[in-house]
Amino acid sequence: MIVNQPGNRAHHPANTLPGDTSPLRLRTEHLPAATVLTATGDIDLLSTDMLSTALAEAIRQEPPLLIVDLTSTSFLSGAGILVLLAAQALTGDATRLLVVASSRATWRPLHLTGADQLLSVHGTLHDVLPEPHRQRKGSDSPGDATRSAVSTRGERGAPRGA
Repeated sequence: MIVNQPGNRAHHPANTLPGDTSPLRLRTEHLPAATVLTATGDIDLLSTDMLSTALAEAIRQEPPLLIVDLTSTSFLSGAGILVLLAAQALTGDATRLLVVASSRATWRPLHLTGADQLLSVHGTLHDVLPEPHRQRKGSDSPGDATRSAVSTRGERGAPRGA
């Protein structure tokens, strides 16, 4: 029996009680030219089914651009990377998959596994959003925090500060 306690990585989103926080939260935003799937929290072996289901649903809708925003992801396991690679394989010609990863928790595992060579990985959401959906500088929208993340790459393509 798995007991859901704070700090227990075995805490599964499907077993959460109302008001309980899960290790992974997903938000999907449908824009005219893109679908943005934002992952917040841990992407590990226990949460990959949730991510896989959300990606499959987004791919079924065949958006021209599917952006997976890992800016708020605090942990990315090898199982999570496999889900991203499987999603890439499922997109076909109708949808282009882009991944936003700039933190040490997300960019580094993608780089160390070589997945950054197979996926289209970018530093900020602002860099990959189609022009009409980019936030203007100086606005107070939630997108400002994402846009202000590190957007330049250091040596060997690593985000600075990683």
